[in-house]
Amino acid sequence: VHGDQPLVRYSKQVVKWARPYLSPCFHRPGALKCWIQILNSRLPTPQPNKIRTIAPAEVIRALGDYLNPEHPWQQYRRRLPSTACLFDTEGFDPDRKVSQRAPPFLRLQGYWSNSRGDGNSEDVDLGFSLWKRDHWIPRRVVEAFFKLAYRILEENDTWSAEQKAVIKRDLDAAKAAWLEYAVDRTRRSDRLRAKIVHQVWEWAVSKSPKFAKVDPEVLFEPSMPGYSYEYLTWIPKTMN
Repeated sequence: VHGDQPLVRYSKQVVKWARPYLSPCFHRPGALKCWIQILNSRLPTPQPNKIRTIAPAEVIRALGDYLNPEHPWQQYRRRLPSTACLFDTEGFDPDRKVSQRAPPFLRLQGYWSNSRGDGNSEDVDLGFSLWKRDHWIPRRVVEAFFKLAYRILEENDTWSAEQKAVIKRDLDAAKAAWLEYAVDRTRRSDRLRAKIVHQVWEWAVSKSPKFAKVDPEVLFEPSMPGYSYEYLTWIPKTMN
């Protein structure tokens, strides 16, 4: 029944762009029911209410080093299925560079590869961007932390001038590393939206014969990270 709608109510900003994808005309039996369950799912807060996050400059830089084999994103992608489940990737070379002028289905295979951290070296960050959407700390939260940290440092009258200088040096380094990371994060997010939402997703719901091989089921292909409608944000409950 194509009239089913998710029970979860998204923000107006999300609904504005996501409306075509809330109830697409899937081809496989049970696909719409599965999709509605996905849209209605909500995850518990991934962190306890009280937690101390230590993020000096070297930790922030390590977070951006997504090509490191020990990075959490790399560990995650190694657990993904080796082939797609809902469309054909048999015989497709994951390291192949796919032209933007290639047929849509071949480009879909290329984006599938990129979303898993493979393929064109210019686009391997797409998968990391997808992973980051599920581990997102809003920029305003980080900026509020630095503002508070500098104020506490300035108002503290128990630390010596030497101690304050060391703390300020570490804060300055962490802030500089964060600002560099935030710029890269925004750039990656914009590219991800352009390629996944404004290309693959639009192909999936298009009725044009040109995109006939791109089924709507690609929206929840389990062998690649999903693109959540909203960032799955973690906002600390305390300022520690």
